[in-house]
Amino acid sequence: MDNLGKEMTFWSLINEYSICIPIIQRDYVQGRNKDQVIDARRNLLCEMRTAIENDGSLDLNFIYGKVHDHDGKKVFIPLDGQQRLTTLFLLHWFSFAQAHDFSKAYVLQRFSYETRTSSRKFIEQLVRNTELLNHAVIDSEQKISDQIRNEAWFWVEWSYDPTVESMLLMLDEIKDRFSDVPDLSVRLESGTNISFRFLDMLDLGMEDSLYIKLNARGRPLTDFESFKAELFKYVKHAANLGLLDQTIAQNFAGKLDGKWTDMFWMWTKDNKENFDKLYMNCFHWMLWNRWAETQKQIEKSNYVITSAMNRTAYYRLNSYKDHGAIDGKILEDLYYTLEYFSLQVTAANSSCSVSNIKGLKYLRKCSLASGAAATYEDRVMLSAITTYISKYKGVGDPKTLGDWLRVFGNLARNSRLDGLDDYIRAVQTIAALSNHCFDLLYYLASPECTFGGFLNEQIEEERLKAKLILRDCEWADAIYTAEKHPYFTGQIAFLLNFAKLDMQNVDDLNDNELKERLKCFESYKAKVDALFNDKGLTVDAQFFSRAVLSKGDYLLAYRRCKSFLIGSHRDISWKTLMRNSNSEKREYFKEVLDELDKHNLSTANIQKCLKEIIERSCVNDWRQYFVKMEGLLEKCGYYRLIYTSPEGRILLVSCQTTAGYNIEYYTYVIHLKLLLQGRSSRYSPDRGQYGEMFIDQIDGKDIRVNYKQNENDNLWKFQIDYNCNQRTEDSVKDVIKYILQI
Repeated sequence: MDNLGKEMTFWSLINEYSICIPIIQRDYVQGRNKDQVIDARRNLLCEMRTAIENDGSLDLNFIYGKVHDHDGKKVFIPLDGQQRLTTLFLLHWFSFAQAHDFSKAYVLQRFSYETRTSSRKFIEQLVRNTELLNHAVIDSEQKISDQIRNEAWFWVEWSYDPTVESMLLMLDEIKDRFSDVPDLSVRLESGTNISFRFLDMLDLGMEDSLYIKLNARGRPLTDFESFKAELFKYVKHAANLGLLDQTIAQNFAGKLDGKWTDMFWMWTKDNKENFDKLYMNCFHWMLWNRWAETQKQIEKSNYVITSAMNRTAYYRLNSYKDHGAIDGKILEDLYYTLEYFSLQVTAANSSCSVSNIKGLKYLRKCSLASGAAATYEDRVMLSAITTYISKYKGVGDPKTLGDWLRVFGNLARNSRLDGLDDYIRAVQTIAALSNHCFDLLYYLASPECTFGGFLNEQIEEERLKAKLILRDCEWADAIYTAEKHPYFTGQIAFLLNFAKLDMQNVDDLNDNELKERLKCFESYKAKVDALFNDKGLTVDAQFFSRAVLSKGDYLLAYRRCKSFLIGSHRDISWKTLMRNSNSEKREYFKEVLDELDKHNLSTANIQKCLKEIIERSCVNDWRQYFVKMEGLLEKCGYYRLIYTSPEGRILLVSCQTTAGYNIEYYTYVIHLKLLLQGRSSRYSPDRGQYGEMFIDQIDGKDIRVNYKQNENDNLWKFQIDYNCNQRTEDSVKDVIKYILQI
């Protein structure tokens, strides 16, 4: 026997040796009912059947251990191969029981387990009772496992032995797969269709201490190790079909297990389990990006796809194949992307240098994110970076790569990527623009530029900025700086608008006019920088809202309500107000900026300016009390909502909808004014938009003040009930006057 081992079959091995699975081995797991094991089991049985039926060959690789003499009998103790040998034992037992060849079946008594007493006893009884179980083997309606459990010799306690349970499930699978294979027992006995390379460690000069050390390999493969094994097969297959460059295929496995790993170890904190998860997440999201790129029909939602995307345990290569998420193209993308970044990481000489590698943060974010934790934005940006790098086969020009990532970063952050359809369209747009990786700004600035997949107004903003960047380096610097604002994150169309720039006039401006517009842009930018940080307003939100409201109704719709705006929200934030789609309401914001002193933008001075704006206000419509009085906006809840009925009734909404407790605006104004005059007042809120909200006590007296629709003329008026008398008034001022007289 040479170092490559002796080719043997299970039948030849068990006729030459007794086989004893040692106590230090793990349980038999190939029959367990887990996703990873189910796939491995079915693939193995399928390969075995194919080899037997087609008179082919299946090499099960090396099986090695040590042989020793026990009472004159040669006993083989496997180190590696326990799982495969046990499956072969069960397949042979089934074939002999099916063929009524009980004498051959009894040879299988030479196979035993020492891991647990129950495992050993089960195998002994299984072989000994082969003849009694023959009917269960050939009965197409009955599971072998059910019949065995019903046998008198089967101990109930054996059901708690994971090896026994695994064997029973495997026997059922074997029956399903092999019951119709003709002459199965003969082929297994005399054929060499299923073989392995047998190695005796003693012949190789290996000592017992090495045996014990090597036995640590007995643990099951991790999910990622199983995935890699399948992936390597697919890489070879793709290369053989001409779908993948042969050089990439030859280097793929070595790179994946070699130099590419350094990147992921940086993020794992030396935890092997984390390493596997990060590496797998990277592959997972790249493959799903490829799926998105190839979709012909775009759906808003798909439960099956979303569930597959967001799973956090065990990834099967077949699953990606089934969904069309893997092909030669994505293998190239993976190869060039990981090769590019691994070279960049190797060249970096410090963690600071690594953090400056363009695009690496997107790979890191998706690698760290399992399941639903990976946002559509993150996945779209991963698609952007892989598209650029793969397009030019792992070569990246810092300038054009920076432009590419900056533009798509702005588009992804400031577009609504809410559903599967948004995600697919964004990924497909990136793929469609891949020919402009090296000239993206020139394409954006050209009249031929046309694409979708992202928010149209953000696309137009990127086009206008491209024109300015290409025309003037000072404008380029100003734009790059403005885009870094942590709150507006690349959405600066409002600043360009305030500087009176748009796609229609920018080409007509001469250099001097453009410089004047730049000064205006910088002035507004300075004021915005003073007003906002990464969370939102730096000044008092109530004060600022009242100042803007004095200029006009800037509120944005939210469900059936309107909001005075909050710091962070997709629909009702100050950032949302700055969009071009809200240009009319945005002008009220600009009017406040125009009144701020650009020479003194301290918080204290801004507050002073806001106070003066409020005090000068002459608003006399529904806004007047919100502008002039403190304490009202505080009652509008976290989302700062009001609800206005078709008839004009205004409610201060405490929750996200009117279903919670609400306050009627005008009666609450009266309540606050009474408190300001030193009178006591008790207010009673109510639920829902039709609830009754009113003042129910003033100065300890049972005085009710309500705002109701008059039955006679349908006009909204104040109704005052006191001492069995009812009175109506038209205005807040008249109500206060009357109450003070009581």
